[in-house]
Amino acid sequence: MGESQEGAAATKPLEPPRARLWLGAAVFVGGFFAPVLIPLVTASQLPAGVKTVIAGLLAFGVPEICMLIALAILGKPGFAYLKSKIKRAVGDLLFPATVGRLRHGTGIFLLAMVVLFAWIGPYLTIVSPALQERMTVFALAGDALLVVALVLLGPPFWGRLADLFRHAPGGAVERPK
Repeated sequence: MGESQEGAAATKPLEPPRARLWLGAAVFVGGFFAPVLIPLVTASQLPAGVKTVIAGLLAFGVPEICMLIALAILGKPGFAYLKSKIKRAVGDLLFPATVGRLRHGTGIFLLAMVVLFAWIGPYLTIVSPALQERMTVFALAGDALLVVALVLLGPPFWGRLADLFRHAPGGAVERPK
């Protein structure tokens, strides 16, 4: 085998057998859906201590254990192959090299709304005390919208945002390559 073929083989993970790939992918993805079961556990008739342990495991234990099981099913090359497929599928959608005008405008609008509501939210509870009971929901919704806005704005915006935190003596910021 020539050097160029060896280099290409080293960068592109080999596809594992199809049955192992599907089983490993199901365990890998299924583990990340374990936290969805937490509301069922909290609504059950189990004692509070048992609910706490099960909910904690569903949030912080089961996803990690499922990743280890998926790794065991797929093997290291199969896991690398699955990870590269997921990154390629999600990366192209969420992290394009360029961001279109509509996507950028939508991201700026959402970012502005998050900042505006975070700024005036505490004052709205004075006008309407009933909102105070729902402030946690509004805060979580605002956090989710912030993440959506940053994903929509894409890597070019993240670079400009990171530049705000880099000090350059002459004023010009050099971005790392």
